[in-house]
Amino acid sequence: MSNNASIFNIPHIMESVGSYLDCEDRASCRLVNRSFDEHFKRLIWRNLVFQGSFHFEASKADAEYLEALRDNSYLTRSVLIRANYHGSVLSVIASSHMLLRHLNSHIGFTGVDNNEVFVTRVLKIVDNNPDLLTWSMISEVTLTVDALIQVPSLLKTRHCLEVLSLTLNQSPCLAWLKYFLKSLPLSLKKLALTYWGPKLDDEEFQFVDPDWPNTYPNMEVAAISTELEEEKEETIVQFLMRCPELKSLTYPPIANVRISNPIAELGSRLHNLAELNLSWTGGIQETQWLDLVTSMKGRIRSFTTDSRFSRSSPNLIRLMVDHWHDTLESLRFNWFSSVYASDLDLILATCSKLKVLDCMWTTNYEDFQDIDLEGQDWVCSDLEVLRFMSVDHRAIHPGESEQLIQESRTLRRVEHTYQQLGRLVKLKDLTLGWGTLDPSPTCANLDMSLKGLEQMGGLKELEVLDISHLPRVSIGLPEAQWIAKSWPMLRMINGLRQRHRVQKKGAPYPDYILWLDSNRPDLTVQ
Repeated sequence: MSNNASIFNIPHIMESVGSYLDCEDRASCRLVNRSFDEHFKRLIWRNLVFQGSFHFEASKADAEYLEALRDNSYLTRSVLIRANYHGSVLSVIASSHMLLRHLNSHIGFTGVDNNEVFVTRVLKIVDNNPDLLTWSMISEVTLTVDALIQVPSLLKTRHCLEVLSLTLNQSPCLAWLKYFLKSLPLSLKKLALTYWGPKLDDEEFQFVDPDWPNTYPNMEVAAISTELEEEKEETIVQFLMRCPELKSLTYPPIANVRISNPIAELGSRLHNLAELNLSWTGGIQETQWLDLVTSMKGRIRSFTTDSRFSRSSPNLIRLMVDHWHDTLESLRFNWFSSVYASDLDLILATCSKLKVLDCMWTTNYEDFQDIDLEGQDWVCSDLEVLRFMSVDHRAIHPGESEQLIQESRTLRRVEHTYQQLGRLVKLKDLTLGWGTLDPSPTCANLDMSLKGLEQMGGLKELEVLDISHLPRVSIGLPEAQWIAKSWPMLRMINGLRQRHRVQKKGAPYPDYILWLDSNRPDLTVQ
């Protein structure tokens, strides 16, 4: 195979293309024939329509392949170039108006060369393409002040730009942030801005501060991921308040306690906002959480937060369920978030439209003696993704006898969980466990024994099972045979092979893993 081959990253490419592509696997095909004849064009175009996107990863010697793409009139939509920014490749892109037109202005850049030439050439490409629709740039180099000023200057003339994703490894000053946001084209629908690193000095930016547009009428998605200094928050909020059609918001970490709560204000003002992602909420107080939940009553579909949400008030989860149960489809708690099991029961038993519940790390019982042993029936019959930790191992203390365990309240909760899992007939992705693989040796848990598995026989659409966090797994050959027969859609089990490698170093794999390998070759056992 030629070392200067270009990668066409098309998963599941049709076998009929094989005479033109040397396929190492189903996800990576390298171009080995330089002729773009009509047959090849038709095959590639048919794949593009089916896949919806086309990725071309160029290396230093691939300029000639880019030259060939200029003549391929079939490459007219959904094409993303990701180049490693060697000079020859960027020169071809920057000098080829026809290539840019054929690529329909969907350009993605990931900077890897730590020099200013990369920035200059990328900005030249953007400058040469006034009809840019998508611009993605992840810069691993420190941009000069001149380059940073060029970015908003170029944005002013991109009247067709719909998607902008910009990642910087330095923290812009307030003056640049204002200049950048005020320069965004009104055509923009999605904005992702991420920055970190050393802060630039305001004095380096000498330009006239433009006025705010009245609105950004097409903005639907805004993701601002950075450590937000308080001085910049007002600017961010002013921008967001001018996005009346905003549907999805990722807000920067809120680390400091504030008197005001911009999130609640945004929730009450942006009437189309239905997806809210909060990565760190240490600065939000109880009353502000209550205001937020109330302000988004009846319209929130997706919510991502951390454990401070559930711990800030004993009534907050109940209030959330009361206000959001008719609309909530996705609820995610960040890693290291600890949510009470009774709260999870309440969510699963009330939010009937829920499709995703992600609460990985630990699930604690606040007062094990007071919880409802039998639990409530889960009503989220459309749930497709469930990731949660089952029962806190601290519920049963070391030294308790096996008889006490069998009679324990914990075991009854485990049995209830198995029963309720069996009701989730649309479940595709299931993760079970808790945050430690070294609990009390006498604790009861969802250990995947046949008795428990049989209660989950209704999960006919299950595709992924992750049990890598379970402290004990009782799977043997009978359980493996049951899984192979009862879950025909299952494509991956995570935690079996890995567990064996850790616990039985160097020992042969057990018979149930070998049996699955032989009898379910379509099933990946990790």
